[in-house]
Amino acid sequence: MKIGQFDKAEELYNALSEQASKDTDGAFLYDQLGRLKSEQEKYEEAAKLLEISLEIDQTSIPEDHADLSITYGNMSSVYYQQGNYSKALEFSMKSLEIKKTTLPPNHPDFAITYNTIGLVYGGMGNYTQAIEFHEKTLKIQEIALPPNHYNLVIAFSNMGQIYQKMGEYSKALECYEKDLEIKKKGLPADHPIFAITFANIGQMYVITGDYPGRASRH
Repeated sequence: MKIGQFDKAEELYNALSEQASKDTDGAFLYDQLGRLKSEQEKYEEAAKLLEISLEIDQTSIPEDHADLSITYGNMSSVYYQQGNYSKALEFSMKSLEIKKTTLPPNHPDFAITYNTIGLVYGGMGNYTQAIEFHEKTLKIQEIALPPNHYNLVIAFSNMGQIYQKMGEYSKALECYEKDLEIKKKGLPADHPIFAITFANIGQMYVITGDYPGRASRH
């Protein structure tokens, strides 16, 4: 969304929120304002607006309502961006618990929450748990998405970064190569985003000393 569009959207949501009563409509508007602030990277303002949305929801809908799961998820993302990993994990787990009671186990929405939890654990340095949740993300996405969907690229890239931090460079390389394979299916060869993947793969070759074709030169 462009800056002018952000401003217009914010103006509209602010006007509507002033008229909205403290019911689910008001909660929705504060949630949307919070998400808008998050997209603008104004995370402190986003958190305050989402907290208002949550307060309204907690007094107007059941505690296992799907809307609460969405708000918890949005709050988790904001706290993650702020580096407040304990809060991010708390709200992700609350979102997950609601989804477990309202959705089938392989529903695509689980992938969103699993991915956030994986990122949070990665930020906390809990790499084993991060991999566990990124693998859960990938398992659902491989069922729900076409094989060249960009979310699969993100999943493999996230796992590659965690394996790299763990010092498991062969697994990291495998993930980065899968990332590259999917990009080749869905993007033009000169797309600038390839540079990131090539850099990741190149770094793994440098660290391990295991360059393609090296064995054949001996």
